[in-house]
Order: sequence, then C-alpha cells, then structure tokens
Amino acid sequence: MPRRVTPGVPTEIRIHDDSNHATIVEVFTRDRVGVLYAITQTLAGPAAAARWVGVQNGLANIAGIVAPLITGFVVDRTGSFIGAFVTAAVVAFVGAAGWGLIIRRVEPVDWANA
Repeated sequence: MPRRVTPGVPTEIRIHDDSNHATIVEVFTRDRVGVLYAITQTLAGPAAAARWVGVQNGLANIAGIVAPLITGFVVDRTGSFIGAFVTAAVVAFVGAAGWGLIIRRVEPVDWANA
C-alpha cells in the first residue's frame, strides 16, 4: 500500500477570548489518526480526558442510532424530508448554543500541576 502523502502543515492553535460570553478555539494541523482525541485530551486535561472521550463516543453512538429513527418517523408522517432537515438543523443549533454557553473559557493545561 503506498504511503499517504500529507502536506507539511505545522500545528497551530488559536484561542480567541475577546468577550465574556464565548471562547473560540481554532486548530490547524495535519490530518492524522487520532487527531480529534489529541485535541480532546488537550482541552480536558489528564484527569478528565478518558471520561470526556468516553462521553463523546457514547453520545455519538446514540445519535447514530436515533437520527435515522427520527428521520424515518418524520418522513413517514409528513411524506417529505423537509421536516427531517429542520429537525437536524434545530439539533445542530442547540448543540452549538450549548457549547457556547457551557464552555466559558479554554485555557492551556498546566501539565506540571495537573
């Protein structure tokens, strides 16, 4: 199997904390196996990383089971996919709003004192 060629992009993390209401974290890095887990570990810290990854995986699995069921129910009742798309949009908006309201400040992890 040929080796996958990835561009030599340096890893860069930008934290925008310009307001009292939200923090935006931008991560630029090469695509590699486990990059999302590395980001999660950095944000959660060493004491909570495993629990946080477990919760993320569990919720993602539940969403993967429930979403097709809800889509099928909505399409069966309405005969159209519009309601299913609106439902997905509402869930995405609630998730983004929840992230913005729950995660107040993201700070670098002090690994020496963690």
